[in-house]
This record gives sequence, structure tokens and C-alpha cells, in this order.
Amino acid sequence: MADGISDSWMVSRLPSLNSLTLCIRSLPSYCIILVELRKWNNSLLGHKNRICSISISYFCFSRQHKNQLLVKKKGKNDIYPEHFRELISKYRFLPGFLPDNTSEEIRRLLQENRSIKTYHRGKYLFHEGSVPRGVFYLEEGIVYIQKADEEGNEQVVYFYRQGDLFGYRPILCNEPHPVSAVAMEDSILSFIPRDIFLKALNQSGELARKLLENLSFEYTVWTNNVYLFSRKPVKVRVALALLLLSDLFGIGKRPGIFSEFRISRDLLAAYTGTVKETLVRNLTHFKEKGIIRTSGQKITVLHPEQLLKIVYPEG
Repeated sequence: MADGISDSWMVSRLPSLNSLTLCIRSLPSYCIILVELRKWNNSLLGHKNRICSISISYFCFSRQHKNQLLVKKKGKNDIYPEHFRELISKYRFLPGFLPDNTSEEIRRLLQENRSIKTYHRGKYLFHEGSVPRGVFYLEEGIVYIQKADEEGNEQVVYFYRQGDLFGYRPILCNEPHPVSAVAMEDSILSFIPRDIFLKALNQSGELARKLLENLSFEYTVWTNNVYLFSRKPVKVRVALALLLLSDLFGIGKRPGIFSEFRISRDLLAAYTGTVKETLVRNLTHFKEKGIIRTSGQKITVLHPEQLLKIVYPEG
């Protein structure tokens, strides 16, 4: 992929999504690509059109040179604060798992043997220690994974969203599930049986290489998570969690509001690795500073740049 593809070139070829185009017009290519993948890669086996193919190739290029992209001057309508994109890239897995050159045979194999399942809020997809029977592809909704400590307390370690594939690591290692997976909201998933997944993997070198790339990148993500959530103060962990959840639920949907989402205090405490009382004190502090608003389970992030200053105090 050549260097000369500009942001305006890619935006001008987006479909008729006026509101989306207005939101991302001033963003660098790295963010445009992520938005396009969320829009177009919303089916396990759906064919990607030309613009999505270009985006995937450019994403690989952009990830290698993301530092140059991240220092690009912000446009006056850019809703993303400085360092936000860099922060998210450290804590989010790569989207998608089917390479663009996956053969029709492999696509048919997966499509003909998958099943679509709906999991309601709070429903377990699998439990820690259970035998993995297949892999899951999240078509719609949000799923979180959690792990229990020796005392039985659950620690939320990651949130999956539309376009994520999960559950394949224990299959590759021939081990039980090391975590439990729970639907945070009503979610639709494609389930691929273990033997079909392994057959596709054995027959497709492209798919094997893609999963190897994903696993390598995920190792870095897990390392970043372990370091920050085990070594940093609670205030920093809560600030980071609010930024990551903003990205998870969607950004810039209403004027003057960076993000707005609903999450129980118990779940948020389990995600930040603290007790509920300590979490509430930190949220109250952020609220008094005007950084966020709260109403029941709803959290509205008003000033993400202030949260970023907490995460990056040296910045």
C-alpha cells in the first residue's frame, strides 16, 4: 500500500453516512480505518467491498507507523483529545479475524457450520475451567470476560465488542477456559464448533497467519493491562477505565458530550480492581471537578482531556 492515500480520499469514498463522515472528517487515517471496520466488518463471513479491503491494508501500514499518525495536527472539529488514539491502541485488540484473501472454500466451511445464538444480559457463554467447545464471533452487543481469585472475587479483565473473535486460545493450547465470558447486554454471536475451527485453521495458511498476528498483538495488550491495573493508583485506573469504556460504547453521539454509557458500579469496580466504595469516591471526585456526570448507572464523560491528564500526568 502506497503512502499517498490521503484522509480526504478515504472519506470521500465512504457510503452515504453523512453524520459519520462529519464526525470523522478531521481524524487521521488510523481512526478512520477503525470506524470503517466497525461499519463494514459486522458479519462473520460477509464479503468486504473495495474500500474495506483498502482500509485493512492501510491499517497494517498505519499500525507500524502509528506514532507519525498520532502527532498529526488536530482539526478544529476533532472530538478526540490528544493522546486518546494512542491510549486506545495500547489496550484494544485488533479488529476482525478473517483475512481479506480468505478463500471461498474456507468462508463456506465456516458459514455452513456456524450457529447464531442470542445471549441475554447476564447470561454466561462459558465458565472458567470448562472445556472449550468452539469459538465465538460477536455480531452485536458487548461481552466481558472475568476471572475469579482465590477468594472467589471476580475481576473483569476485558470487554469484547462487535467484530471480535474469542475463545480460540484454549483450543489452540488444548486447555480449559482460563476465564468466564458474560453478556453485558443482549448480544448476538456466531458460534463455530471446535472441529470446524481447527479444520479451517489447518486448511488456510492466511487464517493461521492472521490469528498468529492477533495473538502477538494481544500479548502486548495483556502486558499493558497487567502493568497498569496492578501498579497504578485507583484514581488512574478509574480514569483509564472511563476512557476505554467511552471507546467501547461509542464517542461523540451528542453535542458537548464525549461519551455516555450505563454500567453498574459493581461491574466497574471489578474492572478497575477496587472495591465499590473506593470506586464511588473517585467517581464523586470526578463529578465535583466537572469531568463527568452521573445519574444512577449512567455515566456521562464531559472532559476526557482531564481524564487523560490523570493517566498521563507528565503530558
